[in-house]
Amino acid sequence: MWISIKGRQLLGLYDDCVEMATGGFLSPVPGGYMLSYLESSKYLGQINTKLVVLKDKMTLTREGEQCTHMEFEQGQKLLSYFDNESGSYTVGVNTLRLTSTLGDGGGDVEMRYSIELDNEMTGASVLSIHVTPDTQACGDAAPSLSESPGDRFYH
Repeated sequence: MWISIKGRQLLGLYDDCVEMATGGFLSPVPGGYMLSYLESSKYLGQINTKLVVLKDKMTLTREGEQCTHMEFEQGQKLLSYFDNESGSYTVGVNTLRLTSTLGDGGGDVEMRYSIELDNEMTGASVLSIHVTPDTQACGDAAPSLSESPGDRFYH
C-alpha cells in the first residue's frame, strides 16, 4: 500500500505542516485495520510505526531509537507516552474528532486532537492519512526497489 500522511500543528502563533509518503502494509484486525510502515531519518534512524484504527479509537506505536505509544479515542482525554530527543513525557491527548473510511483497498483517516502537558493545552493538531494500493500511487512518486520505505520525507 502507499501511505500519505499530513500532520499540522497549531501552537499559538506557530503553525507547522509536515508531510510524508511511504510504502507500507494495511492489515485487517478485529474491529478495524492496522497500518504499518518503516520511517527513516538521519536524526532518528529507522522507526517501525503501527497505527491500529478502530471505529472511534486509534493507537499509535513507534519503536526504534525513540519509542512512542499514544492512544486516541473520540470525545475522550487519555494519557499517553511520548519520547523525543529532549526527553520522555506523559501527555494528555484530547481527541476531538476521529473518522476512518479504511477498507481492504485503502481509504482515509482524519483526526483532530489537542495535546496537554501538566494539564495545560499546548496546541491543536490535525492528522490526515490517505492509503491507496501501490498501483494507484502518484506515478513516479512510488518507491523504487532501491529505496527503503520512509525515505520520502518532505517538509
